[in-house]
Amino acid sequence: MKLKYPVLFGAAILSVGAIAQAGPNLVKNPGFEETTKPVTTWDQLDRATGWSNANAGSVDVFNKDACYVGAPDNDLGSTAAFEGERYAGFVAYKDDQRPNRVKRFLNHDESPFRPAYQQYSEYLQTELASPLTAGQEYDVLIRVKLAGTSDRTVSGIGAYCSPVKLE
Repeated sequence: MKLKYPVLFGAAILSVGAIAQAGPNLVKNPGFEETTKPVTTWDQLDRATGWSNANAGSVDVFNKDACYVGAPDNDLGSTAAFEGERYAGFVAYKDDQRPNRVKRFLNHDESPFRPAYQQYSEYLQTELASPLTAGQEYDVLIRVKLAGTSDRTVSGIGAYCSPVKLE
């Protein structure tokens, strides 16, 4: 089976890569540097060429020229891109029963009647430059940093490969 869609999840991706041992990076636009339009605010992963949300989450691209999602400084802390000027940020896990950053900005917790109440994660995906080959070993590198204002952590980050795009 040839796999070509990895889904990567975490807290703030600085850069990503899937490399066949001693081969080229198979992830297109791994640093989110190529965009179809300027990134200006939250939930604009679709402006990073080749990247999309794998669920109904709101993955963000952080960029030095943006207001709310600026880099290195933004509402969630201060993080410079590992390489280039951009990186993606996402919620690895959220438990709506706990107070969170909404309280900081709006002075109240999120409503328990919102969709996805109790647990929530965001996932991003991209098509690889070429299909993975069964039996071939690949190295996957995901650079992750916890947002400075986060009040939660996760114990691990992973990747999922699929022969089809997730909708």
